[in-house]
Amino acid sequence: MRRNLRAALSTIDLSARVRDAALLLLCATPAVAQVSGEDFRARAFAAYSAGKLAEASDLFMRLFHAGAADRDLLRTGAECLEKNQRFNDALDVLARGKKQFPDDEVFRVALARVYNLKAAGLLKSTGKLDTNAVFNFQDAIREAKELLATKPDNRDARLILANSYYTIGKWEEAKQQADELVKRFPAHPGGHIVLGDLAFEHFKLHRQKLNQKGADTTDATMQKVAGARESARNSYSEAIRLDPERLIAHYKLGDLCAWNGETKQALAHYRAALLLDPNAPVSHSWVASSLDPAARYAYYEQLGKDYLTKPGADKSKAALLVWYAANAQAAQKKYLEAEQLYTLSASFNPSYAQGHYYAMYYAYYNRKDQDAALLHAARYAAAAPIEFADLVRASSERESVTQLIDFLARQAMNKNNLPASRDLNRVLAALVDTADAWNNYAFMARESGQFDASEKAYRHALEIEPTSGQLMNDLAVILHFHKRTVESWREAERLYVAAGKAAKSVLADSRASKARKDSARVTVRDAGNNLRDLRALMKQFPKGPPKNK
Repeated sequence: MRRNLRAALSTIDLSARVRDAALLLLCATPAVAQVSGEDFRARAFAAYSAGKLAEASDLFMRLFHAGAADRDLLRTGAECLEKNQRFNDALDVLARGKKQFPDDEVFRVALARVYNLKAAGLLKSTGKLDTNAVFNFQDAIREAKELLATKPDNRDARLILANSYYTIGKWEEAKQQADELVKRFPAHPGGHIVLGDLAFEHFKLHRQKLNQKGADTTDATMQKVAGARESARNSYSEAIRLDPERLIAHYKLGDLCAWNGETKQALAHYRAALLLDPNAPVSHSWVASSLDPAARYAYYEQLGKDYLTKPGADKSKAALLVWYAANAQAAQKKYLEAEQLYTLSASFNPSYAQGHYYAMYYAYYNRKDQDAALLHAARYAAAAPIEFADLVRASSERESVTQLIDFLARQAMNKNNLPASRDLNRVLAALVDTADAWNNYAFMARESGQFDASEKAYRHALEIEPTSGQLMNDLAVILHFHKRTVESWREAERLYVAAGKAAKSVLADSRASKARKDSARVTVRDAGNNLRDLRALMKQFPKGPPKNK
């Protein structure tokens, strides 16, 4: 394709326990300007108030390392760092706060909480309770117990203690703390939820034993199953009664009903959880297995409508409900409707850009609509080209979908849609990673004015094919005409010279094909002309390109 792009252009006008332990926020950390004194402090608090967690975290840590140790600063800084998932930094700040203000419960309970959150994050990332995670849970337990020894009515510390025991499998200790929570704080749902989790675990263990060959099915065993089930149900239900918006109790009760074969009840509890937060970790795979596609579409469609009519509804969260509604429509072979919903999901939340891929697929293969397929593919390529390439690479239909993207890129060029063709060529370059593919993308990027992207693509193409005179010349053109610095001109000069030499070596090679020699002749001509023009400019402007050019 490389050799034909210019000519062609000239002819046209994306563990169950730990999910409940914490919601972790992922943020990048930008550089922070140098400030000092009260202004430095004011900026840290202002950034935190504005929700700029990464910036505020850096500011607070600079204050901390400078020796700041007043109560308000340490409290707020630790809170910010915790929300920004910088747990080790938060622990350092809290340790100083605990030492500086040993009677302040805020620092002590926060230490237990952050150790718990760090442990939960480790468990989530590895999928197993390894030594590092256990140590951090044990640190959380130590801090919580230390505080409770003198402040037995600290509810948060006791709840952290109960949850930490539960997660590392010390269920008797967890139950003792949960019972104490219910006794001391009967109007709070926390203790009931831990008791529900413990009973649910016992219910699942008893059920699994019943499914084993030769299992004991006596009345006593069946009563254990039923007892654990009803205990979990009662605990979760009580938590919901005490706090109807307690998300975890709703979806855990849904899980319990699903395990017990109570489909209607499970769907109702999952619905309640999803209305509170569409990102609630309900079992969508279980929903899919329990409802036929039409009923599943109705379920998610109504959920989406009801959620979006709530005050303060977040479209970025509703995207998940729209996504599952799209899946259900596709399962019914209602491909146009599915495409529309996938597009809507991506418009609600960019992280669902993958929906454009499925919309492209259905439009092309199922509806035979090339224009719609091009539209969807171009949207995905513009939004997430690397994700697009990765998705195709992992597909069982990689070869055919790669051919489809190549076809759509050509169609875009034929329709004079240069941005779409450029973006699709970007996907192809990442997907096949050949010099030709990167050259195609680099050329399209140059023609559409994306000179930095073009330069990077040409450089990568040269890494793959370092003796290509044409690529040397094309990169030099970017440096010569579009970068316009002393350094870029000097590099362009070297590249033009190298391009001419490389092309002449092809012309001298008796084994080179006619096509290669024809291309080499063009390169010799172009590189020579460009070199002459560049040297004239360098002579006219020996200190580099004029700033107004």
